Amino acid sequence: MKTYRFDQYVQDAAIEPFVLAISDNPDENIVIQPPNGETLLALEETLTSRGRLKLFLGEQYDQVWVHIGLAPGGVLAAIVKDMAGHFGMDFQRTPPGGTGASSS
Repeated sequence: MKTYRFDQYVQDAAIEPFVLAISDNPDENIVIQPPNGETLLALEETLTSRGRLKLFLGEQYDQVWVHIGLAPGGVLAAIVKDMAGHFGMDFQRTPPGGTGASSS
């Protein structure tokens, strides 16, 4: 019987943080850690860019929002998309049952 090791799953899932360079000064970089399991589930259940951004950033949300809050809307969408891609998430995948599945 094959045994699956939890520590191997943790090791295999290790990923570098997402680093957002706010300026040319590396001291101003914002380092966003990969989401944990609880945050990952919340991200999958959240349908808005604001909600996903808040979940990705946690306590760093206000620090990042100062820069992108008044920027063109495409900036917000691109950052959320890039963070999702960096962390191996796909918000565009088809839900179980397909998009035409009945909710009744």
